[in-house]
Formats: sequence, C-alpha cells, structure tokens
Amino acid sequence: MRAPRLKGTLAAALLVGALEACWLTSSLSGSDAGTTDAGTRDASRGDVGADVGRSRDSGSDGSHTEASPSDATHGNDAADGSTRGDTGNPIHDAGNPTHDAGSPYRALVLEAGPLVYYRLGESSGSMAQSEVLPNEPAMYEQVFTLQQDGAILYDPNTALALNGSGCINMNAASALSFTGRDPITIEVWVKPTVIDIGYRNIFIEEVDGGANGFALFLHQPDGGAPTMSFQRHAMGMLTTVNVPAPAPDVFTHVAAVYDGAALRLYKNGILIAPSPVPDTASAGGVAGTARGGCGASGVGFDGTIDEIAIYAKALSLTEIANHYGLGKNGTLADGG
Repeated sequence: MRAPRLKGTLAAALLVGALEACWLTSSLSGSDAGTTDAGTRDASRGDVGADVGRSRDSGSDGSHTEASPSDATHGNDAADGSTRGDTGNPIHDAGNPTHDAGSPYRALVLEAGPLVYYRLGESSGSMAQSEVLPNEPAMYEQVFTLQQDGAILYDPNTALALNGSGCINMNAASALSFTGRDPITIEVWVKPTVIDIGYRNIFIEEVDGGANGFALFLHQPDGGAPTMSFQRHAMGMLTTVNVPAPAPDVFTHVAAVYDGAALRLYKNGILIAPSPVPDTASAGGVAGTARGGCGASGVGFDGTIDEIAIYAKALSLTEIANHYGLGKNGTLADGG
C-alpha cells in the first residue's frame, strides 16, 4: 500500500491481470475495521505490486479483435493464450465524448482539483485520456469493452466494462506519488457484476511488495456478506475500513478518503458506517504503479467502471455529495 500525495514520478495502472503475492486484510466482514499487521493478511490475494503494474507482454502478436462501436471489446491473442489490450488508435477523435468540455459533471470534478481524471469514454483504441494531464494517458490492458452506458445523467460520455482480466494502467501519470501521511481521495462510479471470495480491486497503488500503498476493492468473505474495503498499508501495517458492497448491476458513486488521520468510505454521497477508521499505521510512503480494476489471475474488477478521479486531498462531504447529486440527478446536493 502506499501513503498519499502527488510528487515525482508514479506508475499508475488500473486493471492488469496475473499477479502473484498480493496483500489484503486478514478479515473482511462488513463491520470489521482497524489496523493489523500486514503479515497476517490473506495470501490468496496475489501480489498486485509485483505483477499488476508490469508492462504488456512483448510476446503478443499485435493482432486484436475490434467489435462494433456499441460493443467495442478489445484483446490481443498472445502466445501464452492470454488476451492483451489493443495498442493502436489514439483517443483524440473529434467526436469523442470524453473531450466534451461542456459536461457540467466534468467541470465540477475539475473544479475540485484532481491529480488525474479519466472519463473512460473512448470510442476506440487503448489509451484513456487524462482530463488533467493530456500528455499522460493511462493504458487499457488485457480485456476491456468500450462504449458502455455511462453513469452520468444527461451526459453522452460512455463507460468501460471489465471482466476480471482487464486493467487501467496509469504508469505515465507522474502526479500520482504520495509521501508520509499525505491525504488522498479516490472517486469513481462502479457497477459491479461479480462480487465473490476474490479480491476484486477497483483501485490499487502499492510498493515494496504491498508493504506501502492504498487499495479499494470488493470482496465477499466465505460465509459473509459482500463488502467494499479501503486499505492503507504503511511499513507493513494495515488499516482497513469495510462497508457493505455496492449493489450489483447498478451504478454507485464511491469516494474513498484518507485525510492523514483516518479512512472513510462514502457511497452515493453518504458517509457509510463504520467510517471513519483512525489510522494507527506508520507514516509510510508510496510512489508505485497505480491501476484500476486489476486483480490476481482473472479476479480483478468485474463490471462497469466510469469517471475515475484521484485527488491529493480529502474531499469534503459537501463536495462528494455534490458530485453524486449532479451525476445521478443533475442537481447539486447543496442546492448551489
């Protein structure tokens, strides 16, 4: 896991397949939260830091299959039998809704000052344009499907579908570097299809084999209820907040917030109990590869993901509620 803040160079990748030893909290029930020794975490999760952020397999033959615009599923057949993301077609299409400067939701998010912001509305190709750092796009990797129905009301921008094997790699996002107890907010709209015993990462960034970093993921403990968890790893210690998972097959606005002292999780503009959880882990620090949707061996995020924004600050309840209100209902929660 890592400590927040943008500085230096960061590798950010959202959704990459096969990982090895990963990190996760040892117990993930909907009511459990707190700080534990990272050494006790469940080893079945696969090492996201070691493998998830790696570059695409150079052994790919470079071919890809592209579906119609309404169902643009991408993948390359590699020698090892895996599928790799399309490497062609930059996203700067004239009619690309991702670049719709007239979107009220986009304007509101940019007003809040994100480090990076990916609308995920590309019509083709394998690059996710950053609305903040246009010269530092993220890369779609493995299996991904473009042009899915988006989360934002009255906005033509589309969303991205993943099937557990895809990833958004933010390697080029130099802003995503954090030190000490710097704050961070991870904001995203998710529509999960599968929540099971696997650790289905929505966002993860970590270094040192998982000893430092952050993770936001879905998980259903054996015999337990589906949960959404936000973790901070620091110097081998782990602080976790768990809340009930978002409902399947419907978009939920999620904000995972760390203010330097506590972790909080918001769903649809509301702070969910048992948030906040005091952070008693070490200061730590992280400047590792950031990625969305990736998990170990096909158990990454499975569903539709939209409007990912990462901030080097703790968004306020009012900001979070306004982002949800405008996206969901077309109105600001505070009436502004």
